Amino acid sequence: MPSSVPRYGLRLGQRRLNSWSEERLKHPAARDLTDTNPSHHGLTAPEVGQCLARAARQPVYEPDPRGPLQARQALADRFGSSPERYWLTASTSEAYAWLFQVLTLPGDVVALPQPGYPLLEPLAALAGLKTRDYWFHYLPVDGWVMDQSTLAEAAGCVPLADQPGEVSEADLARRRTLEVASGRVVRRAEGAQVGAARRRAEGAQAAPARWLAQVGDAGPAPAKAIVAVNPGNPTGVYCPPGPLQRAAASTGAALIVDEVFWPFSLEEEPDVEADHFDWPGADGRRTDAAEGGESRSDGQSGPVDSRKAVGSGGRGGRASHLAGGEVLSARLDGLSKRLAAPGVKLAWIRLDGPDHLVEEAAVALDRVADTYLSVGAAPAGALPELLELENATVERIWRRTMTNLERLRSIWPGRTRRQQAGWVAVIDAPNGEADLALRLLRDHQLAVHPGWFYNIPGERALVVSLLPEPSRFASNLAALSAAV
Repeated sequence: MPSSVPRYGLRLGQRRLNSWSEERLKHPAARDLTDTNPSHHGLTAPEVGQCLARAARQPVYEPDPRGPLQARQALADRFGSSPERYWLTASTSEAYAWLFQVLTLPGDVVALPQPGYPLLEPLAALAGLKTRDYWFHYLPVDGWVMDQSTLAEAAGCVPLADQPGEVSEADLARRRTLEVASGRVVRRAEGAQVGAARRRAEGAQAAPARWLAQVGDAGPAPAKAIVAVNPGNPTGVYCPPGPLQRAAASTGAALIVDEVFWPFSLEEEPDVEADHFDWPGADGRRTDAAEGGESRSDGQSGPVDSRKAVGSGGRGGRASHLAGGEVLSARLDGLSKRLAAPGVKLAWIRLDGPDHLVEEAAVALDRVADTYLSVGAAPAGALPELLELENATVERIWRRTMTNLERLRSIWPGRTRRQQAGWVAVIDAPNGEADLALRLLRDHQLAVHPGWFYNIPGERALVVSLLPEPSRFASNLAALSAAV
C-alpha cells in the first residue's frame, strides 16, 4: 500500500517558488536589473582561467581534509592567523552546512539576521534547525541600525539596562525613533534582578549593554550559533562587533561570520557604532587597530579612492574585526566575490577564539571535511596565484559599483538608501503600490527584486544590482524610472 508521506523532501516539505519567482519564469526575456553574477558583466579577470589551467596540469593529488597546506598558508599570509586555522570548502554554502553539523544538533536554534538574502533559512532547514531572527531597521539619517533587543531575543538572552545616568537624553530619543521604525512596543522586564526597561536598540553613543542568559523556564533555549553577514546583503551594513560578541559570550553560542562582501565598501570607511574595525595597510593586508593600524582621518566626505586609502596594495586583503575575542567564531569567505569568480568554487572557513574552543571544533570540522573532500585539486592548487589577482579585481568592482551608485543617486535623489557596502542598492519607489515588482515584470518586462524578497518591510523597497556595465545600468534605470 503506497505511503501518503512523500518519499523525498521530508525535511523541507513541498517547496514552491514565491509569486515573483514564478512570474519571472514566464518572462525569460525581461530586462534583468537583479543580476549579480560578476562573470556576466565582464568583471572576472581572464588570468583566473590561466591559473586554473596551470594548476590542473599537476599530476599528483594529495587529499587533506583542510586543503593543501600551501593554499592555507597563502590565506594565512594574506588574511592573518595560521594555516592550521583554515579549512577549504567548495562554497560558503557548504561552509555553512559543515558548521551547522559541527556546532548544532537537529532541533537546535540558530539566530539569523534580517533583512537578508533568502539562503540561510533553507540551509538551516536542511540541517534540521530552528531559526530565530534579529533585525536591522532603516532610519533615514543613520541608515541600517541593529535592533539589539531582537538580537538578545534571538540569541536567547536578555540585555540588561545600564545604571541610571549612563544613557543620555539624545540616546533615549534615538532609541524611541528606532522603536517607532521597528513597529515594536517597549516592554518592561519583570523582576527586581532585571531592573529597568529592557533595551530596544542601542544608539551610536550609548554605553555598552550587559547581557544575562536565559535559563530554565525564564525564556527560549539559547541559540547554539549566531550568524552575522558582515556586511549585510542587501542592506550593505557593517555589523557592530560588541553586541554580537556579548550575545554569543552570554549564551555560549558560536559566531558564524559571513564576510564575502567585506572588501566592497561603498563609503570612506565603515561607520560602526562605538566599535573599531581593522583596515588594510599599504600592502593590502589588514592592520588591526590594536596593533597600531590607522584608518584615513583627513575629514573628507564622499567615496575614497582606494589607492589613496591603502596605497599600492589596493582594496583587497581586508578582514573584519567582528570575529575572535572570548567566543568561538568561524569566518566565511571565498573567491566567488573577492575574485569575481563564482565558477571556481573555492571558499574557506577560518576559526578564531580561545584555543580550547578552537581545538575542540577543529576535531569535529576535520571529521566533516574528511568525509566530503569536496575541494577540487586545481582551484586549491591555484589559490596562492589566484590571490595575487584579488586587489585588482576588488578595485575593478569597486569602481563599477561606485560609478553606478552615483548614477543611481543622481536619478533617484533621496530615494536611494544609504549603502555602506555590497553589490546591490535598495531604492524606494515614489509610491507604496502593492506588488509593484510584479507589475514591472508583467507590464514592462523589467525584473527588479521586491524588498519583501529579502524581508525588507513595506511596499516601496526595490533592490537592483550595481554590477552592470555603466551604459547598460543607465539604460536600465531609465526604463525603471519611466515605468514607476
